Amino acid sequence: MALIYGSTFGIRMLNVVEVLRHRETYRQHWHAHRILEMHYVLTGAITYEFTNGHPGVTIPGGSFLAIPAGIRHRAINNEGAPSVRCVTRWRTNQAATETCPFSAWEIRSFFRDILSNPLGAHHMTPRLAQTVRDVFHVVEDRVRAPFLRITVWSLLAETVLAIRSGEMAAPP
Repeated sequence: MALIYGSTFGIRMLNVVEVLRHRETYRQHWHAHRILEMHYVLTGAITYEFTNGHPGVTIPGGSFLAIPAGIRHRAINNEGAPSVRCVTRWRTNQAATETCPFSAWEIRSFFRDILSNPLGAHHMTPRLAQTVRDVFHVVEDRVRAPFLRITVWSLLAETVLAIRSGEMAAPP
């Protein structure tokens, strides 16, 4: 696992970005976050379970999932096959958006769109998949870490464009 905190680079909206490479079966403990969490699965498949009555969902490679603040969940790799994913956690309050290159209206619109269908698997567009791969390289290769700012803002914008395309991911 590799991670970078957004505050390290002056990105107050971004709590953390993590790169996770799983090579075996695992089951996370139940937990919740006080902020929005985004899971981008590049390869393999990850199943997410929730305690709020929402059915579990399997996110295949090339897909992503939004988990709203406060939702208890856990990730499971029952297949035991390798999987690679990127996790971002976002602060959506007004104070966190002050250093953002987008207007307050755009940010509200972005997060409204992201949360319009939470806990469902969305298909990554080719541009979003490339942006997620770029995030992987930036996080894992600390030499390129200063490029995190532009890559993270691109990730947010490409996520919204993918959601607006309306394409849901097919089950694995």
